[in-house]
Amino acid sequence: MKRISLALLALLLTNGLFAQEPVITKGVIKQVTVYRSGAFASAEATAKVTKGPNIIEVRGLPLTIDKNSIQVGGKGVFTINSITNGTYFRDTDTLEKKSKAYILGQKIDSLSLLINDLKDNNSVLKSELNLLTQNQNIGSETIGLKLLDIKAAMAYYSPRFLEIKLALLKNEEQYKINDNKRAICQRELNELSKLGDQEVSVTIDLTAESNDPILLTIDFLMSGCGWSPTYDARTDGVNDKLKITYKADVWQRTGIDWNKVDFSLSTGNPSLNNNYTKANRRYYMLKNEYEQVNNVDKSKNQNVDELEVIGTSRTLSPSVTLISGNVTDGKEPIPYATIAVMSKYGKILTGTQTDFDGNFKIHPITPEAEYIEVSYIGCQKLKYYLVTDYLEIQLHKSNMELNCVEVLWERPLISQGFVEEKEAEKPQYSTFNNFTTTEFKINTPYTFLSDGKENQIEINNTEFKAQYEYYAAPELNQSVFLTAKLVDFENSGYENGPLNVFINDGFVATNTLELPKTSDTAIVSLGYDKALILNRERIKNKARTSTLGFDKTEFFAFNITLRNTKNSAVQVQVQEQIPISTKDDVTVNNIKYGNASFDYKTGIVTWNITINAKEKVELLYEYSISYPSKSNITIR
Repeated sequence: MKRISLALLALLLTNGLFAQEPVITKGVIKQVTVYRSGAFASAEATAKVTKGPNIIEVRGLPLTIDKNSIQVGGKGVFTINSITNGTYFRDTDTLEKKSKAYILGQKIDSLSLLINDLKDNNSVLKSELNLLTQNQNIGSETIGLKLLDIKAAMAYYSPRFLEIKLALLKNEEQYKINDNKRAICQRELNELSKLGDQEVSVTIDLTAESNDPILLTIDFLMSGCGWSPTYDARTDGVNDKLKITYKADVWQRTGIDWNKVDFSLSTGNPSLNNNYTKANRRYYMLKNEYEQVNNVDKSKNQNVDELEVIGTSRTLSPSVTLISGNVTDGKEPIPYATIAVMSKYGKILTGTQTDFDGNFKIHPITPEAEYIEVSYIGCQKLKYYLVTDYLEIQLHKSNMELNCVEVLWERPLISQGFVEEKEAEKPQYSTFNNFTTTEFKINTPYTFLSDGKENQIEINNTEFKAQYEYYAAPELNQSVFLTAKLVDFENSGYENGPLNVFINDGFVATNTLELPKTSDTAIVSLGYDKALILNRERIKNKARTSTLGFDKTEFFAFNITLRNTKNSAVQVQVQEQIPISTKDDVTVNNIKYGNASFDYKTGIVTWNITINAKEKVELLYEYSISYPSKSNITIR
């Protein structure tokens, strides 16, 4: 009988409470334009309507949708009255499951009321028990009790104590039974909710002019996706042509798969601040001498720099799984700066280093990440809370007094790394240059799973005229690199990114494609040549230190040997760097560099030489540094 009643109740609930359900339809993403971070998408959904008012619920939309960006249109004769959005559990919000969930909810509410009644009853019984306990001592020290009074008191207290104790035990037993029933119902309800993944829905209130089906289009922005550039450079090292293949690593974790979508790649990034920056008047002034002295005294008492903090808490959406950015000193990029991703409680989650241009990218970023810590030798450590997926970071020079003289080097002259080669897809593509961005239209439908994995797509293939030259920076790397100068290099949507180099179809190395900033010539490193042997060493008999009064002078001299084991002559450019002083009481003198050229602003010494086959050449340079004798010298 109870089963029949429950089934009848479920039927009544299904036919009664949920009779006014909206028309449910599924949205299918048809087109996606993927930005460096985020994407713009267009989904379609068909719906059967009746003439007059209709409520259409479109499901199957990504969790990372920007709800403020939703726009609805379509084909058919109808008028949109309002648009709302929400979330639901996939495969859970059916009529059968809703009725079951409703019954479980009613049971839980009824059991909760019964449990609360038992708690209240127990409170009353315990209060009465306490009152009886406090009033057991009848009579007083001055007034005696008669035997009849004692008998009457015992006749009342003893049975009542027993009644209360038995009632408390019974209530406690009923409490455990009902609480266990409620827990079982709650588990069933929780399991029912776990049967599907959460998704976003859009509910559209519209008025249709006929009974004909309509086609709805929903346009929106979404996060949790993006792409990054990568390149392949192929040459035989002799021909004056260098072929560059432009590819994109596309990823998405939006909560739903993109199945056979028409998609484009855009170099734009709508998540960045696109407001222009207006120049303002600035004033320069000297700091008060008293302030300088106090700052130095304060820093001497510290073992570490004061931590610079930007932000107060993470406001970055939990759906964002990739962050990138750039680290500079205000003028120049800082390569090889350390970036650590930290949790709220100071635990290191992951990290990376900036590349040659101070750029970095970290993926994946988990919801646990709260901020990043950026550090570099000689700079103040920075704590930067995650508020956006692209961070422009400026480090300031350390104010600590280290009792030493710093002599600065310019940025590294060349860098090299290695990553695994990837197999590229080769769909057809078209290129569109807009006013501020470049868009690549891929003419082949493609499927991207919502797993966060990178899918590599070929988007451009260009052949450039190249001038090949050898280059070496002995102090930084005792190898001679083959470089290609790409004259009349046109951007065409290119951006800085990793470059895989192939010579004669053999993989050589991975470097970085750097776009020219002020010229039309790009320089690509094609890896080092083992046939050119380089060695740099300090000349010991010229290395000495002298002290005169309060000043100390150190002398430096270096010898560079370059040997060509090839059967043909080669042209090589060799660059070294003489330190630059940053303080008035430190001077660099006695500079000698032979037949090289010297730039006094940068300290760079340059030799352009031709080495015949099987020939060896020697290059020498020297300098001295004078500084206060009580200080120590460090070169970085």
